[in-house]
Amino acid sequence: MSSSSTTLRSRRRAHLRGFFAGLGFTGALLALLFAIFGPGGADVITATGEPAVTAATLDELTARSSLVIEAKVVERRPGRIVGEDVDPQETHEQIRMDQVVLEVIEVLAGSGAAVGDRVVFEEIVGFVDDPRPIVFEGAAAAARVGDRGLYFLVQEAGQPALRLTTPDSRLLISEGRFIPEDRMTPAVEGLEVMDPEEVARLVRTRASLIGTQRPPRMLED
Repeated sequence: MSSSSTTLRSRRRAHLRGFFAGLGFTGALLALLFAIFGPGGADVITATGEPAVTAATLDELTARSSLVIEAKVVERRPGRIVGEDVDPQETHEQIRMDQVVLEVIEVLAGSGAAVGDRVVFEEIVGFVDDPRPIVFEGAAAAARVGDRGLYFLVQEAGQPALRLTTPDSRLLISEGRFIPEDRMTPAVEGLEVMDPEEVARLVRTRASLIGTQRPPRMLED
């Protein structure tokens, strides 16, 4: 392999490492590449990754967020292709994103949105050349139209859309209760067993904390 090819591959992999860290994961890239190029047969690509950003308490989760809302998913649509600008030819290492459109029911903390507004956050779908979805253990499941819940969202500098503050900082509501899911963030895991109205009240009382704590610098794999 030529030195130019090696350099380009290194740039591409570094770009993807930074991308996964930006979504809240470290240690995910190698697991994902093994899943896609290794033994096949699975309907999904499952990867484990350590959370790059976590929160031990509701205070910390709120402080690391830009916006906390109760909202309903009204649309999901194709979004950007991550890595296309680095190496357009290597589609097998490019990531498809979807845009998830939320209709705001209530703003619990933060600004820039009001009841009835629509806000968009990004969600990973999978590799461009593979129809299987990427699933991270402990992260929120893929959003579906009709989902309703509490969303802790963050807007990172230079990013085109909001994302979940931590990979699992979405709590879906059904029949007045949160729906249990696999969790990796202690603060979110603790909230899941509480009454949604009580959690909403607690977030409102912490609204002054919003955006006061930025996550630590993301580390590459």
